[in-house]
Amino acid sequence: MRGLERLLTSILFGLTVTLISGIFPSPLSYVLLGVALRGLPFAWMSQVIYPNAPIKIEYDGFLLDVIFWASVFYIGYYRIYKNLRRNSSKKFIEVSK
Repeated sequence: MRGLERLLTSILFGLTVTLISGIFPSPLSYVLLGVALRGLPFAWMSQVIYPNAPIKIEYDGFLLDVIFWASVFYIGYYRIYKNLRRNSSKKFIEVSK
């Protein structure tokens, strides 16, 4: 059950960061003239630059973005931070003896 909880937390974090990244323009936005791309690291929103243009959502880029941020969170938090924290608590116990 603990593994499922970690996975769901990572996916929720990835979804949140992906939605926030839709606010900012993508670095690739300047490659295509006349199209504004949004989302980091994968552009998942595009809009042709003219008044009242509809926003097009690229679902494959959105899914890749969620997977990217969820894996970054999972590796960064659960693998690195938790192991460092566990090792530092063991050192504290050894020092206090």
